[in-house]
Amino acid sequence: MKATFRFIAAMLLAGALAPTSVAWAQSYADEQAPPRTRRPVAYEEDYGDEYAPAPRPARQPGAKRPPARTAPRTWEPAQPRPAPGDNRFGVQRAGYSDAPGAYYNKRPTGGSQRASRPTASRVVYQADDQPFDLPVNPPPAEEPAYEPVPRRAAPPQSQSNSLPPPRRAAPSSPPQRASSPAPVMDGQDSFYDDSFGYEGGFEDGSGFGQFDDFSGDCCDPCGDPCRGPVYVRGEYLLWWLTGDSLPPLVTTSPNSTAPALAGVLGQSTTSNLFGGEAVNNNGRSGARIAAGWWFSPTERIEAEVFGLGGQTAGYEKASNGGMILARPFFNLSTGANASELLSYPGEFSGGVNIRETSNFVGAGLHFMRALSYDVSPAGFKRRFDLLYGFRYLGLYENLTADTNVSAGGASLYQTDGFKTSNSFYGGNIGASMEASRGRWTLLTIGRLGLGGTSERVTISGRSVATSGSSTPVTSSGGLLAMPTNIGTYGNVGFAVVPQLETKLTFVLTPSIRLNVGYDIMYWSRVARPGQQISPYVNPSQSQGRPLSGTPGPVFGFRETSLLVQGLSTGLEFRF
Repeated sequence: MKATFRFIAAMLLAGALAPTSVAWAQSYADEQAPPRTRRPVAYEEDYGDEYAPAPRPARQPGAKRPPARTAPRTWEPAQPRPAPGDNRFGVQRAGYSDAPGAYYNKRPTGGSQRASRPTASRVVYQADDQPFDLPVNPPPAEEPAYEPVPRRAAPPQSQSNSLPPPRRAAPSSPPQRASSPAPVMDGQDSFYDDSFGYEGGFEDGSGFGQFDDFSGDCCDPCGDPCRGPVYVRGEYLLWWLTGDSLPPLVTTSPNSTAPALAGVLGQSTTSNLFGGEAVNNNGRSGARIAAGWWFSPTERIEAEVFGLGGQTAGYEKASNGGMILARPFFNLSTGANASELLSYPGEFSGGVNIRETSNFVGAGLHFMRALSYDVSPAGFKRRFDLLYGFRYLGLYENLTADTNVSAGGASLYQTDGFKTSNSFYGGNIGASMEASRGRWTLLTIGRLGLGGTSERVTISGRSVATSGSSTPVTSSGGLLAMPTNIGTYGNVGFAVVPQLETKLTFVLTPSIRLNVGYDIMYWSRVARPGQQISPYVNPSQSQGRPLSGTPGPVFGFRETSLLVQGLSTGLEFRF
């Protein structure tokens, strides 16, 4: 009986202590269990009130706990910030700071759509048993792509089962990411892409390949890397210029012609030996060198210089009296055509030497900016550029006429000189269009130069008379250069210089290209030697004698235009 009472008392005592023992055991198990990793949940601000998750109710004492995890949760890798509303990959952002460049932690959501981009600066984190708030760390200086986010230490466990703090009002507008806008081109989303460098293939220097952040690499149809945004081009030129029109300078007549009519213009027996036509209008060889640098994806600067080899035209003839040589002019004293005899059969002998030289050079410095770039349905890459800059042109010519007459021990030497220089200085504006496909590129450039032409004319003449053993006598003036027109004259006037250039380029290697082209240029006003010669002469002032009658020749600026055209071929090197 006593044993029975002891058993009943023990059972009653155990029943009374059972709740306390279970609570103590549960508390001991919680203390021994490893800390749980917090997992982020979506913003309440991100989804709005209708999507806000309901708070988890507090666990009642004695309720069964879920089984403990065998492995801790880890943070998802950081991704580049997607555009607002971007849900193409079935992800949503769960960790966001409104500071520029903040990280986004992506996690699968099964393709759920977001109502708007997150606007809060704190994230709601929730453990298995209670929620808490954790501030978001400030963003790093640069945003690396696809690097893991370091794990954050979990905050201490709260001792209460209170609900999360109340939601804050979202800002009126989402934070904007600071970025430099890139120019948008026709047919392309953008000229430049943050992830892939040069998107769409902006053409480098002369028509093919695309730079990747201007680091020296580019995509080329050859499949090899190019050298960089610097290029140098050398070309051989074969150009033609409008010739200089000269008046008749040397004539002849049959030996039976009377001296008063020999070599006189207007006579049926007179033949023109030199002059009366354009000279220096044959093809000229030259060279052109250009160098350029792309200093941004859409802008470049190019300098060029060219020059044509000097060309000489002339006439040289000497006679010992076996033929008639004469220089025609219009005599102002008599008001009729006349001539100066250099050689006449049986009376005197002489000769003539006339030369005209011509040189043409130019240079330019241009700034070019891309206006548009697209790819046609046929696969042609097309680019339109605007160009503007500075243009210089120079035309330098010199005409000299030397004569010598001898008779009976006396001689007379005369020389006339007409020298002209024309310099154009002005601004250039134009556009270029480039179309390329495969290894071939067609480039067309149109320019319009507006500026001034500085003209300078120098006229000189001299006579040297010798009689026997006497001292030679030198005087001012020849035949067409007399004291009335000898001197240096200058003039400046407005001029236009339109130019059209086209090139066909073939890619030989990634850094070498072959091109052939055609150029045409027009210069609206120049002074040339042939136009400065006046045939109206008063011979009374020759050999230093005083002028009697109407003065002549007299100077007056006579201008004409210049047309330049020709072919070019050369190589371009890319560095």
